[in-house]
Amino acid sequence: MSARLEWAATRAVAAASGRPLIHVVATAAWTYDTAIEETVKVAPLALAAWLWPKVHRQLGWTDHPLI
Repeated sequence: MSARLEWAATRAVAAASGRPLIHVVATAAWTYDTAIEETVKVAPLALAAWLWPKVHRQLGWTDHPLI
């Protein structure tokens, strides 16, 4: 999932800025691609905690980062 989002983001930035794709990919690797990847990792946990309060109450503060 994150690979698809990163692929789409780099193509969109390259198209919008007119820069060569290779330069956009090189910059994205250490800038916004990492933010996309981490967001995709945390999204299921945040969604579970938001939609199911019982699950959120059962998990401790250390459980959230481990999941």
